[in-house]
Amino acid sequence: MISDLRDTLFRAITGDKISERNLVIHCARVAEAYVRTKASKHDHLIQFLSASYPDFALDSIADLFKRKEGVLVVFETWYERVGVDQLSKSDVFIQLRRLVFSSVNDHIFASYKLMDSSLSKIIRNLKRGITEQDVDGLELDSIERSIQLLDRGNIATRISPELLEIRLSNRLANAKNTLEILQILRSILEEYEPDESVKVGVTALATIIRKLYSSFNEIELEQRYLHEEAVVLKEEEWSTFINDSVRTLKMEFYKSYVVSNKLSDELYNAYFYITEEILLADYLKNRANNQSFYEHLHKVYPKVSKEEYRSKHRVILEYFVKNTRGELKRRVSKKISSAN
Repeated sequence: MISDLRDTLFRAITGDKISERNLVIHCARVAEAYVRTKASKHDHLIQFLSASYPDFALDSIADLFKRKEGVLVVFETWYERVGVDQLSKSDVFIQLRRLVFSSVNDHIFASYKLMDSSLSKIIRNLKRGITEQDVDGLELDSIERSIQLLDRGNIATRISPELLEIRLSNRLANAKNTLEILQILRSILEEYEPDESVKVGVTALATIIRKLYSSFNEIELEQRYLHEEAVVLKEEEWSTFINDSVRTLKMEFYKSYVVSNKLSDELYNAYFYITEEILLADYLKNRANNQSFYEHLHKVYPKVSKEEYRSKHRVILEYFVKNTRGELKRRVSKKISSAN
């Protein structure tokens, strides 16, 4: 481990080869550790592009070490922007780790672009939307490839893709173009306190936009498909599929919501109980669903008003229902396919 990272950075930027080698080793270790946390989700991509995790990690940070006129230009710009000279030793490590994480994420998504041109088109439109259109209050950070509000400080916390998807899921349906999407993003960023600087990764945002619009287009078809298949499955089979789908998503999201203290155990369990009740009412004939999500929640929490539901509960509950419905569709499709 580098004992004086600030000094190593300064020396590497100005051309010292030993410091540069030490910085490469440090960044590669950080990148490899981060790549391994993403291995289960992107393993097929990593194996396709590289012989090993260390190789993929080195490829991920290569752009950070490009030189121009003998200077590491990315590090030089980043060093000045985050004010490395003013940071504590621990904060220097934290900020460098964020830069490496961003580089790894960009490399992963850039690799996916080779197989998916639609993602690169969305990214291009988002960048052009900020630099060429009149979207007041947003700026593009070309070094970390992120979007944030103007005048909120240089050191910003990146919003997790999962949280960003939740916040966007109920707002994008009526957006007609990139400009309206960026205006929605600005309103989300403005919900944070003035002294709380946050940013959004451009590629992560593009991936969420593509996913949500694909979901919007498929919702009606999926619901119609599931109701058509209801004539094939018995009610007890539906109950089992729904219960298994709820249990799967409940386990999947537990770490993100309960362990991270975003939700209490009680509220988390209540959301999934309500999710199961909604799906049972949707797909069992003897429980025809004529109740809103709010009415389902109100049966569990009778003191919650509609206003409180909209401000505190709706987004997460609808997100859980949507994902559980998707898991249900997958299980039903597999069952029908195996029966044919």
